[in-house]
Amino acid sequence: MILKLRSVLLWKGWVSKKMQNSNNLEEFLKELTELTKKYGLYIDGCGCCGSPNIFNMKDEKIGRDLYYDCKKEEYELRTEL
Repeated sequence: MILKLRSVLLWKGWVSKKMQNSNNLEEFLKELTELTKKYGLYIDGCGCCGSPNIFNMKDEKIGRDLYYDCKKEEYELRTEL
């Protein structure tokens, strides 16, 4: 899961190659893992385009096109299910 997420983040350009080797990325992934456990949700990429989607632990897609709005400084779903 962590390696797949790292690949999606790098492919989408959300994590620079410089950050890939830093402790920040490892800390981010650890905290993201804790959030996944806490809420029972995880982020995965679309098989064709890599767009991030939100799934529950039953592998049911519950949100599409996760997007971080830099101006609002928050995540939003561009497409509701």
